Amino acid sequence: MAFNKDLKRKSPMTDDFGTSLEEAFKNGMEGTTAHYQAILFMYKQLHDAVIKKHAQEREVARYKVNWNSFTNSSTCLH
Repeated sequence: MAFNKDLKRKSPMTDDFGTSLEEAFKNGMEGTTAHYQAILFMYKQLHDAVIKKHAQEREVARYKVNWNSFTNSSTCLH
């Protein structure tokens, strides 16, 4: 079913897809490329966030080991 906005346009199909098969293919490829570039961008951001989180977790673990070794060695001296 067509909406009122679609009916007001002169030629809704040519406005969306172009006047030729080549133009329609080009418009479709541009849309597909933009879609997958957006997905790739999101995955890159997620990957970077995971790497940063992992680095922070390693640093916390290193501090815990240092703290435990410090507290264990200081109790032995008393």
